[in-house]
Amino acid sequence: MKYETEEQQIDAIKSWWKKNGNSLVYGLSAVIIGLSGWNYWQSSTQAHSESASHLYEQIRAGYQGDNDAAKVAARQSREMMNEFADTPYAEQAQLLLANYRYEQGEVDEALSLLSTIRDQSKVTANRMIAMIRLAKIFEDKKEFPQALTQVDQALSANPSKSAVAQLKMIKARILLTQGKREEARDVLVSFEVAEDSPLKPLNQLMRDELSL
Repeated sequence: MKYETEEQQIDAIKSWWKKNGNSLVYGLSAVIIGLSGWNYWQSSTQAHSESASHLYEQIRAGYQGDNDAAKVAARQSREMMNEFADTPYAEQAQLLLANYRYEQGEVDEALSLLSTIRDQSKVTANRMIAMIRLAKIFEDKKEFPQALTQVDQALSANPSKSAVAQLKMIKARILLTQGKREEARDVLVSFEVAEDSPLKPLNQLMRDELSL
């Protein structure tokens, strides 16, 4: 699809990302839980693990509910972070809490929660998710230098192909917003998006607009 103005194109790109961006991060989170859960299961008591798992499911469901349920989930996230810090669920709850705080307009707290994971987590994938979210928040705030710095920091951390695609899409989108079409084109040709990736429609939209 072609747009009459660059502003229309950028608005379409932003609209797609706003609708689909968080689901990409949550998808990565689900993978992390699956991969790390078994290792944790072998090193902890069954009761403790089951309690953490049950609480985490309550938290996830709460954030998907109404405002009152989300507030309860936010309190439960803190409980998870304090009482189950030795489980893989604690940082997942922290990531969800950061997203909730951002949606509530509590940007500084969201940045603090994500920065803590980025700087302290021992799980590489969690650190990567935090960096992607930080880059998106800085982009939303139009703090483009900080966003690009975060993207470059994440790209230097040997991310997966999926993470590379997300990060470079953010970078290309920022460059387009700044009117730097040639630089955005250079970024887009530097990576590929899998055919079954949820990023594929947005990637194709951007490539079409830049005649790639």
